[in-house]
Amino acid sequence: MSFSTPSRDRGSPTLPLAPMIDMMFLMLIFFLWTAAQREEGTDIPVELQQVEGGSDRKAVAPIFITITQQNEIFIGPRSYTLESARAALTALGSAIPGETPAQRQARLQRTPVVIRGDKTSDLGTTLEVIGIARSAGLKNVVMEGKKN
Repeated sequence: MSFSTPSRDRGSPTLPLAPMIDMMFLMLIFFLWTAAQREEGTDIPVELQQVEGGSDRKAVAPIFITITQQNEIFIGPRSYTLESARAALTALGSAIPGETPAQRQARLQRTPVVIRGDKTSDLGTTLEVIGIARSAGLKNVVMEGKKN
């Protein structure tokens, strides 16, 4: 009489890949969706000035320039000095290879440059940034404020 258990041929453990791939796709979709929902350029905290009237932003993706309380200049999420901001905005206003002058003018006319200045920042810095943007050929320069 044998009391030992009959030996079974045990294979190596398997990991079901189909549910793991499904979870990876769901995570990919989630992260892509949340990244697309984040509004670029508005994540730098500034206290905007109260304004009367105004209009909502258009559907074209704007270029955000933020001027903080310490007069730091941000184009999008990146910090710039006044001179490096001049170079960056000049590059944005320059012609793209293969672009005709009429196409360049149309692009510069419809691309909004939104300046978000903290209400305690210097007016001089804001005016210099506006002048730099306009001299770079960017025509649609607007300032953003907080609606009442």
